[in-house]
Amino acid sequence: WKQQLVEAKVVVKKTAAAVDEVEEDMEVSGEEEDEDESPKKAKRQKLSSLSVDNDKLKEESENWANQANAYMNEVNSVKAEMKSELDEKNNQIKILQQTLQGMQKQLIEMQRKKTEEESAPPKPKVLIPLKEAESRLVAVMSTYLHSHPYGVTADYIWTHALKIDSTITK
Repeated sequence: WKQQLVEAKVVVKKTAAAVDEVEEDMEVSGEEEDEDESPKKAKRQKLSSLSVDNDKLKEESENWANQANAYMNEVNSVKAEMKSELDEKNNQIKILQQTLQGMQKQLIEMQRKKTEEESAPPKPKVLIPLKEAESRLVAVMSTYLHSHPYGVTADYIWTHALKIDSTITK
């Protein structure tokens, strides 16, 4: 389209030069009014056809220029859209990289803690000494709660423990 625009401009320049030449010829012929009227008419017709061609070429040239501007605007808008999409993707990549680095730091910290725990001496288990009656009561309650996995109220547990061993006191 650029080449066609350049060609159109060249044609416009040539036609303008031809129009100037015809006008000069007309001035010279104006001095020679003694000659026939038919050559003047021919020159006038040639001039009018050149001016019509010149106008058409100007319109075509303007048309091409408008199309070129439209294409340039479209290219610029596509560039701007692509740039905004690229910036958005770059921001997402940066956020994901930061998240990944944070997770790596957490993983390293957890591994360090795990190795420290494994190398440390084992912690002693705390045992609370219970009397026989208390241990039997804990066993009864554990069995009762095991059969009721969704839990029950303290009154139900107390009622069940009294059914099993009526000697229990508060």
